[in-house]
Amino acid sequence: MVEQIDLTKEEVRGPRNLSRLLKQSLDSSHLELLRTVSAAASSQGIDIYVVGGFVRDLLLESVSVDYDLVVEGDAIKLGRMLTKNNGGSLTVHRRFGTAKWYLSAKLKSETGVSDLDLVSARTESYERPTALPEVKHGTINLDLHRRDFSVNTLAISLQSHDFGDLLDPWGGLKDIEEKCLRVLHSQSFVDDPTRVLRAVRLEQRLGFRLEDHTAELMDSALPLVDRVSGDRIWHEIEKTFGEESPETILARLDEIGVTGVLHSALSDQVDSWLVERFKDARERISRETLPVIYFALWLYRMRWKDIKAVSRRLKVTSVIMRVLQQTERVRGEIHVLKELSKPSEVARVLDGISKVTLLVIGLAEDESVSENIRRYDDKYRHVKPTFSGLELQERGVSHGPRIGAILRRVRSAWLDGDISDTTEEEELVQELLIEKRQRS
Repeated sequence: MVEQIDLTKEEVRGPRNLSRLLKQSLDSSHLELLRTVSAAASSQGIDIYVVGGFVRDLLLESVSVDYDLVVEGDAIKLGRMLTKNNGGSLTVHRRFGTAKWYLSAKLKSETGVSDLDLVSARTESYERPTALPEVKHGTINLDLHRRDFSVNTLAISLQSHDFGDLLDPWGGLKDIEEKCLRVLHSQSFVDDPTRVLRAVRLEQRLGFRLEDHTAELMDSALPLVDRVSGDRIWHEIEKTFGEESPETILARLDEIGVTGVLHSALSDQVDSWLVERFKDARERISRETLPVIYFALWLYRMRWKDIKAVSRRLKVTSVIMRVLQQTERVRGEIHVLKELSKPSEVARVLDGISKVTLLVIGLAEDESVSENIRRYDDKYRHVKPTFSGLELQERGVSHGPRIGAILRRVRSAWLDGDISDTTEEEELVQELLIEKRQRS
C-alpha cells in the first residue's frame, strides 16, 4: 500500500522528502529513468525538478507517468545531451525554451514512456488578454508561480543530494488537504481564459471545490472565452473528452455559462439522454475513438446550421467534420432505418458512411435503427454483384453513370432476394441491357 502522507504534521513550507513515496509508487525502470535525467542535469551543473500534475496525483494516491520536468537552466541543451547519450530524438521550441525527448525504442519498451517534456524555468507576462505570453528565464519558484492553480505548483527535486525533497512555495499542499481549487493570482483567467475550462475539468476529476474568490474571478472572465481561438478551445474540449466522465464536466461548463459563450446552441444539451449515451459509448467503443463520438453526440440534436457554426468556432478537423456531415445525411432519412425497410433501401442510406458515423447513429437512435445498422454492417455492406463494370463495358455499356446504375440494380436484387444465384443474375443483366438499348 502507498505510504499515507499526513499533510497536517508540518508547516506547508516545512521540509518534506518524498523519495520513499516515489520508490513505493514507481517501478524501478521509471526511477532509473528519472535518475538518468538527474545525472545528465548534474553533469551540466543545473537543477532539475518533476512538477505539476504528477506531484499532485502522487500525493492523492493516483500515480501517473506524465512527467513534466523543469530545469533551472537550458532545457534544450539538456535534451540534446540525453538524446546523444541514450538515443531517441528531440524536438525543440526555442521561444519557450522547451524540448521534447522521444525515448529510444529500448527505453520506451522498458518504461512504457514514449517521451519526456523538458522545460527551462521561466516567467511569463501577457501583453493583452488571450495573447500568447512573453517569456523570460526564471527560477523554479517563479516558474511554479506562472502555473494555473496552487495544486499544480508542487515540485519534487531530482538532484542527487536532495532527491525527493518537496517544494511548495505557493501553498499547494494545504489546498490538496482541503480539497480546494485555488487560482494563483487575480489576472490568471484574464491572461488565459482557457483556464476556465481547465478549472472545471480539474474540479470534477479531483472532486475538489472551487475556492470562492476563484469562482468569482472565473465568472468575471467568462466573456473573454469568446476571444480565444477555436483551436485552443478545441484542445481543452478534447482533454475533457479524455476524462472518465466528460458529461459531468460538460454539465458544469453549462451550469456556469461557458457553453453559452462558445455558442448559444451548446447550452442545455447535457441531459439524461446525453448522459446515457455517453455511458453506452464508454462500454462499447475503444478509448481512442471516444472523443469524436462524444462530440458528435453532444451536437446530435442541434439544427445543421448550428452544428456548422459550432464546428467553425472550434475549428474541428476535416475528419470530425466528415462524421458530422454524414450524420446529418443519415438523419435526413432516418425514417428508412426506423421501419422494416427493404435491405436495398437500408444499404442506399448507409453506403459510404464511415464506421464511426454508424456508431454515432446507433448510439443516438432507438433499437430499430441500431438493428438495421447491425444488419448492414454484418451483411448488407458485403453484398456485391458477381461481375464488374469492365464486363459491362465489354457488353457495350460505355458510360460510367449507366454502368453504376446497372450495378446498383443488380446489387439491390441480391439484397432483396429477387435473385439468388448467378443464373438469375445473368438474366437480370440481360433484361437491363435490353431496357437500356430500348431507351437509347
